[in-house]
Formats: sequence, structure tokens, C-alpha cells
Amino acid sequence: MKKLFAICLMLVLAVSTLMAKETDRSLKSYSIHGRPPDELVEIITMLIGEEGKIVRDRGLNRLLVLATADEHKKISGIMKQFDIIPQNVRVQVMIRETAKQIKTEAGGNFHVTKQGPHYKFKFDPRATARATTKINCTTQSLLVSSGREASLRIGKDIPGIKWIVEYSQHRGLLIIQEDQEVKFVGARLKVKPIVIDKGPYIYIKLTPEVSALVDGNLRVIEYTELTTEVTAKNNEPLEIASFGRNQAFYDKFLSGFSSSGESETVAVTLLPSIVYPFNK
Repeated sequence: MKKLFAICLMLVLAVSTLMAKETDRSLKSYSIHGRPPDELVEIITMLIGEEGKIVRDRGLNRLLVLATADEHKKISGIMKQFDIIPQNVRVQVMIRETAKQIKTEAGGNFHVTKQGPHYKFKFDPRATARATTKINCTTQSLLVSSGREASLRIGKDIPGIKWIVEYSQHRGLLIIQEDQEVKFVGARLKVKPIVIDKGPYIYIKLTPEVSALVDGNLRVIEYTELTTEVTAKNNEPLEIASFGRNQAFYDKFLSGFSSSGESETVAVTLLPSIVYPFNK
């Protein structure tokens, strides 16, 4: 198949060369990097019209274009503008859950006193409360192209799911009838990084998402009104210590990130790293 394609390509090149000699058109090749080839072919075809020719060389990942000098100049500009190698961003997300636990210990002291031939026993009860703080940290990492979305799995069992369902119903995001069976499927935190210019700053969007089966039909709720937007710097951690008025939701939502499920407050730390092409 590849051999047949190579023969056809050679015939096209030969015909194009003959056509180029009879007109003011010339044959040039353009390497394809980031832009989808079909989009580039469509754009260039509109530019060169019926008199021009364009062939995609899949083997060498390039476009062969027969066009005038002026058209080639415009095509070069298009390739520089649109065919850019996309930057990848590695985002490390650390969820820090803080829970306060109060343990009560009961005890007391026995007192024995002798009164003549008799003994008198007295018990003084005492209860003490001891407060401890438990911190649990969980980390996930993902690699995504700038401008695209990826998801972090929060978990299947979220202790605060009942609260989240009631919240969703109150906001009209999830409508459930009394006779309908609802089964929680899981939750994800959608992450969308966008490299500003060429860096070092990165714009990051975080959007909660919950999935549930309602009578066997999948419902996906994307909480766009709770989207958190921050700007971070390459290779520098950024802590989101508070989600403002949405803190209560995130405390319940992110409690499934770890297995403890005992969190009272949740903080998120992002560590974005731009993965430059060819290690540049």
C-alpha cells in the first residue's frame, strides 16, 4: 500500500513539475506540525483555487503545493500562524484535607479514708477532652495540551454526596422524581491549562463534574458556575487556600479525593510545568 502511494505521489510530482514549467507556478513542500492536516488542506485549497494543486504526503508528514509566488508567500504566513507545535502542560494537583478530632476520655480518682473501724470510699469523676488535627495529602498528575481539558478522578465514594445531590436539586441542575432510582457513578475535577503567549504564566480553569445514573440513564453535571480560575507561573506551586463563597461545595466535593472522608476544610495546590517541544 505504501509502495503504491509512493508511485502515485511521484506521478503527481512529475505532472505538477510539467505544469509549473508552463505557468508561473512552482512546487513547494510545507511540513505539518500541530495543526490538523485536513484543516490546512482546506484553507490552502481555498487560497490557491482550481488552478493550484495540493497533495498530502503522509509518509513525511508534509503538504506539496503547486502555487504562484504570491500564493506561496501567503501560505507561508498561514503555516507560521496556524501550524504551531502545541505546548503540553503537566499539572500536579495536591489536595490537602484538614480534620479536627476531639477525643473525650473519662476517668477519676478513688479516695479511701478510715473512720474508726470503717473505711469510706469516695470517687471523683473526671472527663478530659483532647483535640487533635489530622492532615491528609493526596497528589495526582496529568499531562494535557495547552487549551485542552483533562480530568482528575476524585472518586466513586464521596462522603458528602448527599449534600451535593441536594445542592444540585436546589440549583435545578439535577431533577429527580420520587420513584426514580439514582446511583452515584463518580466525580471528576476538569483541568484546562492555557499557556499565556509562550510562558512562563499559565491560566488554569478548574471545574467540578459529577456523574450519576438516573433510572439507568447517565447524567453528567458540570458545575460551570463553580469554576475556579487562577493564573500560575511555570514550575512554581500555587496554593488555592480558599474557594470563596464556593468553599462549602469544594469541601464536600473534594472529600472523595482521599479515602479518609473526614475533612472539614480542603486546600488545593497546583504545580504546573510547561513541557516545551524538543526539550527547548
